[in-house]
Amino acid sequence: MPLYRSMKKRENFAKPFGVLNMAILLVIILYSAIGFLGYLKYGDDVGASITFSLPDEPLYIAVKFMYAFAITFSYPIQMYVAIHLMWPTIRDYLMERKKSNLIINTTDY
Repeated sequence: MPLYRSMKKRENFAKPFGVLNMAILLVIILYSAIGFLGYLKYGDDVGASITFSLPDEPLYIAVKFMYAFAITFSYPIQMYVAIHLMWPTIRDYLMERKKSNLIINTTDY
């Protein structure tokens, strides 16, 4: 992982209070806080997703749109490592099949 490789003290990455565990703890706290605050606001009428409980007003419609946008564009970020690992094999395969060098060179960046 790029973060691990860029660390000066790599042994601090996976310690009990290291970078990885603290980041996961922060995400857990944020998700729990949002869930708790959503339950406080809507009570037992809360939907499976907090966005289902929002009213159909322009501000909340914009929030729903931004939420959908963020989820949609987070998938390429999640796949970055897998694509980064597979790309040399894919590039070699395309080179063997005599695909356009322009396309290969363009996607190489």
